Amino acid sequence: DDRRRAGRISGSEIWTDTVEVVGDVTVMAGARLSLRSGTVVLFGADRLRGGADPERTELVVQWELSVNSAGGQTVHLTSAATRPQPGDWQGISLYQVSRVFLRQAVIEYAVEGLAGRGLNRPLELQDVVVRHSPGDGIRLEGVEEPVTLTDLQVHQAGGKGAHIEGKGLVEVSFAHLSDNRGGGLERVGGFLEC
Repeated sequence: DDRRRAGRISGSEIWTDTVEVVGDVTVMAGARLSLRSGTVVLFGADRLRGGADPERTELVVQWELSVNSAGGQTVHLTSAATRPQPGDWQGISLYQVSRVFLRQAVIEYAVEGLAGRGLNRPLELQDVVVRHSPGDGIRLEGVEEPVTLTDLQVHQAGGKGAHIEGKGLVEVSFAHLSDNRGGGLERVGGFLEC
């Protein structure tokens, strides 16, 4: 069974065990990607040389991403390198209509752990750790709908721990943002409820 992935997902796909991303993966409009409890996703060099950075792989979500929805063991999205370095892979890129739910997940060594613009669907992160990003740990711009961050940790980002701008409500419960060069949480243009 080939555990390597690259290209488009146009239906419903479930990842389990260990998966190696060898080229950009795009969850197309109308499609869904689910990562089950305990899944390890290793992001290597971009063999297809596409996307935002032809050197780095990324996970592009144009529709729906569900990570560890039932809970259980932590899901890891990390570098495939033997000696991981900040910025080994691009990160998770969200499109305007992305529907995203992450629970008990670690995102590490991405340029930006989670990034998106013009988001018009709710986004929920529960017990998520983002670390070792040379950019912002989380960068969301033009947020129109609620963003819920519960038990969020962002550590050792080269930029801000989390930068969120737009009019959508941002709810934060039990966040720990530390050792981020640009500061912890920056909220621009909307409400923040803690």
